[in-house]
Amino acid sequence: MRGSSAFTLLLLLNIFCLVHSTNYYFSFYVTLHCRISNRQFGYNAQFFDKDVAWFNGDDAITDPYINYSLPGDAFFKSEGMLTGDEWLSKFFDLKMVLYHNCNLANEEVRVDMNLLPLLKIPQTLLDNKYYQFELSVDITEMSGEITYTGKLVQNR
Repeated sequence: MRGSSAFTLLLLLNIFCLVHSTNYYFSFYVTLHCRISNRQFGYNAQFFDKDVAWFNGDDAITDPYINYSLPGDAFFKSEGMLTGDEWLSKFFDLKMVLYHNCNLANEEVRVDMNLLPLLKIPQTLLDNKYYQFELSVDITEMSGEITYTGKLVQNR
């Protein structure tokens, strides 16, 4: 009987959070600089919120954005939304996972780009929230894990 009571309580809590959850909308404005002369480059970028709970994987905010660019700069906008388990956190801890071939070897590499500043999650659950994040970064020969500070605007 105790197990079913605990399960019922968790189910009700989950339903309450889903019904009263806030939608968090994100717009990412991205400029990727590639200083390899006379060669186009490909890239695949996706944005995530890193979850604090070890049993819950990172939440995908956007779909992957895959494209090729002429030599120089690539510009794109990626949008997405989160809802649900954010009541467990006090802030969004964003990262961009980027695959690109802007290197002399012309080989695809992965970059895990931790994005700053952290985005505070308002504790009121009544209104939808809108965030705009701008980043402009030189990805030439970049690989591994880095931290990047961009420009954040919280619209509402």
